[in-house]
Amino acid sequence: MTFDYRARQHGRAIYLVAGQEGLHALPRKPASAIRGGELPAGLASPADLDFLDPANPFFVTDRALFSFGQFLGRKTPPGIFDKRPGITILGDSGGFQLIDKPALWNGEATCAEALAWLEKHADEAMTLDIPTGAIGCNPLFPDFASCLTTTMTNNAYFHANAAGQTRFLTVVQGRNRKEVLAWYDAVKTQPFDGGWALGGGTRSDYVLLTELLHAMIQDGLLGCRNRLHVLGTSTLTQSVMLSALQRSVRALPGQAEFQITFDTANPSLKMVFGQLVGHPLITPDASGRPGEFRDRTFKTPTHSDFSPDDRRALPIKCSRIAERLTIGDLCARPGIGKNSPWDDLARALVTHHNVDATLRAIDEANSIMELPTHLAVQVAPVHVVRSYQALLTAFRHSNPVAHVRREANSFAKL
Repeated sequence: MTFDYRARQHGRAIYLVAGQEGLHALPRKPASAIRGGELPAGLASPADLDFLDPANPFFVTDRALFSFGQFLGRKTPPGIFDKRPGITILGDSGGFQLIDKPALWNGEATCAEALAWLEKHADEAMTLDIPTGAIGCNPLFPDFASCLTTTMTNNAYFHANAAGQTRFLTVVQGRNRKEVLAWYDAVKTQPFDGGWALGGGTRSDYVLLTELLHAMIQDGLLGCRNRLHVLGTSTLTQSVMLSALQRSVRALPGQAEFQITFDTANPSLKMVFGQLVGHPLITPDASGRPGEFRDRTFKTPTHSDFSPDDRRALPIKCSRIAERLTIGDLCARPGIGKNSPWDDLARALVTHHNVDATLRAIDEANSIMELPTHLAVQVAPVHVVRSYQALLTAFRHSNPVAHVRREANSFAKL
C-alpha cells in the first residue's frame, strides 16, 4: 500500500530531495532497456520508482528540488523532476557549482542560460547567487563584495527578463552573522515575490535564523512572499528545528500559509558511498550521557560480497521498496564505464530506498517533538526538546531573538 507523505508533512517544514540525473531519467526508460527487462520481482516497471506520481506503489511526496548546475552546458533529459500538475519543483540556479569551477561562469550569458532553464523546469526557483563559499576557491569571486555585487547584478537581470511563470526566491548568503545581515540589507532592496532562500551561515545557526526571519517580518518582506527555503541541510535536528520555526511564524497574523522547505542530495550521495539509510537513532538522556538524535546508515550489499542470485531478503527494511527487494537485486555487475559497485538500476533502487527512509526518519523525529514536552524527553535528548520549544515559542515574544538566545547552551549541543 502506498504511503502518502503529503498528509504527514502538513504543518511541518518539508524536506525536498535534490534530484540527480540517474534517478530523474531511469523511471522513464522502458523495462526492456534495463537488465534486459529482468526487473526485481517487487518492481513492475521502472516507473514504479517515480515517487512524485500519486500512483506510486511504494510512497509519494509532491515536492522536490532540481538543479540547473548539473546540466550547465548540456541538455537536460526528460524525467520525473519535470514540471507537471500537482507537483512543486523548486529549481536551484546552479550557484553552488560556481564555488570552485570558474570556467562555468560567463557573466550575463550564464545568467540567461540559468533563467531559461529555471523557467522551463521549475515552479519555484532560486535566483542565481554567488555563494560566499566561492571565496578562496574561485578567483573570479575573491571576496564578500564580489560575491554580493555579482549576485545583485544577476538579480537585476532576472527582474528585467523573467517571464513571470516561475516564482523566484531571493537568496541570502554569508559566512557569519555580519555577512548574512549585510547581504540581506543589500538584496532586500530588490526582493522577488516568491520568498527567500538561505545558504551559508544561517543553516544551522538558529539564533541568526530567528533574527533574519524577525527582520523580514519587521520589514514587511514575508507576507505574500510566504516561502523560505534552507539550502543544503537535512539532519534530523535541522528538520525539527525548521518545523518549530515554521509553526511559530504561522501563528502570527497573516502568516498562516508560511512554508519552510529544505534540501540535500544525501540519498544519492549516500548511495555513491555504498550506504543504505536505516532507522534513525533517537534516544533520551541516560546516566548523565546525552541521548542520540540522528540518522543511521549501513553498508549496502554488492556483487563484491554477494551473488546476484542471492534471494535472501534485504535486511534493512525501513523503506517500502526494501520490503520487496532481495540482496541479489542490488548485486548486478556495474554498468559499462561506471566506477560503481552497481548497475544503473541498483543505483536507482538504493537512492529510492534512501529517499523514503530519509522522509520516514524526518517524520518520526517531528512526531516525537510534537508530543507534550514531558513525554518528548522520555524519547529524545533534553537539549533537542528544549531547543525545539524555544523556537516553537519564539514569535510569541516581542523580542524573539532574545527569547531564543536564552537556550544558547541547548543549541550549542545540537
